[in-house]
Amino acid sequence: MRRYAPRRATGGLRQRGRQPDPDPKLPQRLGRHRKRRQSLATRRAARPQKTNRIARTHLGRHRKLRPRHWYDVLLDGPKKHRQIEDLKWMLRNIGKAGIPIMGYYFSLAGVWGWTSGPAGRGQAMPVVFDEGKIDAQAPIPNGMVWNMTYDTQAAPGTLPAVLRAEMWERLRWFLSEMLPVAEKNGVRLVAHPDDPPLPELRNTARLFYNHTEYERLLDVSGSPANGFEFCMGTLQEMADGDLYDLLDKHSAAGNIGYIHFRNVIGKVPHYREAFVDEGDLDMVRALRILKKNKFDGVITRFGRRHKSGGVAGQCGHGIAVLHYKSISVK
Repeated sequence: MRRYAPRRATGGLRQRGRQPDPDPKLPQRLGRHRKRRQSLATRRAARPQKTNRIARTHLGRHRKLRPRHWYDVLLDGPKKHRQIEDLKWMLRNIGKAGIPIMGYYFSLAGVWGWTSGPAGRGQAMPVVFDEGKIDAQAPIPNGMVWNMTYDTQAAPGTLPAVLRAEMWERLRWFLSEMLPVAEKNGVRLVAHPDDPPLPELRNTARLFYNHTEYERLLDVSGSPANGFEFCMGTLQEMADGDLYDLLDKHSAAGNIGYIHFRNVIGKVPHYREAFVDEGDLDMVRALRILKKNKFDGVITRFGRRHKSGGVAGQCGHGIAVLHYKSISVK
């Protein structure tokens, strides 16, 4: 087996047409390097863990359950008991990994009905919701949840209508099974509000379409493992309620697991996403509220892909990060 010299500090560029001479001491050097890495990992693991505030979100929370993990829990189907046991197994392992939060979205229609167009600053193309331009009650095909297909062999047809009382009952069962496991393993379950925030979408009821209904989540269970995945953009899209009051109330009470630091322009039935410094929300005011209440959870930078001049990129995320760095909250 041919061995090559390690790359040097010059950037590791090799002269074209030449191969480096074998290094007889390379195995020993690599062995010492591995030991140093292992020692560093051990020291890091021994440090007290601090809750991340901004950016390092993948260590701070498990983002979401996917429909394939729990479609029959959502649908009250025949596989729900097996799937809930799988979710408990996942929850235990999340706890073992030291991840303190798991987000979920209890919905059948999910995020649906968005379009995109040159509506943003600099002709950026953010996602737009305009209820007048879609059939908001178009039924969901069999084999689909959240606009994602989990069964390509499902029988033809559509899901029947689902009433709000039935959706609340399904949520109560889900939480009654999951919250005790979450508490035991040091994990919080946090729920995302409905986006678009309509009372019904695709012939199925929505649970968290306004501030009052969202707060009902805490009435289902007083468990410390029960809380909010506080999406500022979605909560601002809702037709009524004051986002700053809601943020102040629940950040002070410790009910928020993590925050989507997201901005929008407009409210349901017509709104669009915006760059974090462009929308209707005063993001600095929101940060001052969080600082006042000593919020120490995760804040995720949120800016969707925007297309400008035909070139797709992560402009929204980049602007969000730069905006954070420019803020000095007092």
